[in-house]
Amino acid sequence: MTDTRNRLLLGNNLSSLDQLQNELPSTIKLVYIDPPFNSGIHRPFLNRDGTADTAGFSDHFENHLEGFLDFMKERIIRIHKLLHPEGSLILHCDYRTSPYLQIMCDQIFGLGDRGPETKAAGF
Repeated sequence: MTDTRNRLLLGNNLSSLDQLQNELPSTIKLVYIDPPFNSGIHRPFLNRDGTADTAGFSDHFENHLEGFLDFMKERIIRIHKLLHPEGSLILHCDYRTSPYLQIMCDQIFGLGDRGPETKAAGF
């Protein structure tokens, strides 16, 4: 992958992040992630007729919050290494994990400024 135009990656995200790190370190301008929400629920796919398929995904982690945060930390550290100094991370999460992810991102990216006249990068 030497083409640096926009990409949408589908697959194992850790493998994809590692591959991008080798090819494009500190060059990505925008990363959007929509990880599991750690709701503890198994979400089956619904068929067109409304019946539930056994396939789907489990939104449950070993050790619940601790397991989820370990899962996220691996990915956020890799994303941080990929981002251009002026790049942005959009992290889609819900009320259950948002405060924890905020602190984690502060630790990884730095505090930065949060006001309307933001001068320093951070999360």
